[in-house]
Amino acid sequence: NLDIAVTTETIGICYFNKGDYINAIKSFEESLRVKQLCLGLDHVDVATTLNNIGNVHYTLGNSKAAMKSYGRALELKRLLLGPDHLDVATMLNNIGSVYAEERSDEKAMEYYLEALKVRRKKLGDDNLTVATTQFNLGEVYAKTGYLDKALECFRETLRIRSIKLGKYSTEIVRVLDSMARIFLADGELERSLEYFADSYRVTEKHFGSDSMEAALTLENIAIVRIEQGLHDIAMKALEEVLRIKRSRGADASMTTTRMRSIQEFCSNA
Repeated sequence: NLDIAVTTETIGICYFNKGDYINAIKSFEESLRVKQLCLGLDHVDVATTLNNIGNVHYTLGNSKAAMKSYGRALELKRLLLGPDHLDVATMLNNIGSVYAEERSDEKAMEYYLEALKVRRKKLGDDNLTVATTQFNLGEVYAKTGYLDKALECFRETLRIRSIKLGKYSTEIVRVLDSMARIFLADGELERSLEYFADSYRVTEKHFGSDSMEAALTLENIAIVRIEQGLHDIAMKALEEVLRIKRSRGADASMTTTRMRSIQEFCSNA
């Protein structure tokens, strides 16, 4: 009964959103079995369920299983919907993410670029899903040392998300951090500090100054200060990070190591 397949899939989505991935995949696999019986193997609804199964495997880190489900879903959606359909772009983006996790960076770029082409064609340049693919592509460029291309992607992501979500949306924090890390790697310390500071302002606004999110950004700022040779300022920031981490019961070993390094450096100076 096809209605049972639809209900089972909805239950699977609820399990997935709750983080119960074992029951999610059981529900999706049962839905797939019924859909294939009712609709046949080559149906767009079958492809949708395959994508959901792929999402669970990807979340669990099962790259090979995710790729198998995503690959079959892409094959079906291209066949049934055409190569320029937005569902095809979603599958291309998902497969790109699997390749990125596997560090198959050239393949990840290939799929992200194809997804970006379709999304831009269908949605224009100022769409949030376009921004998502831009960000994903930028992350791969950054990993492979194409820093100029990475910055170009991140700037475009930042522009779109700022327009659509506002300058103080949490969705721009990862973009600001990624840009700051590129400037740090490139030795542009003032620019790195500028972007980490912007990230801290957004994080503090949404999560509070005593949040782990604020602590992580503050630690990034301290790293830049260390590179600048401003050890007193870095130490003050790290003391605040240490206080927050301890109050949250979080691992503070990396923070204390950095603090000891500063102390040793200053005592030997």
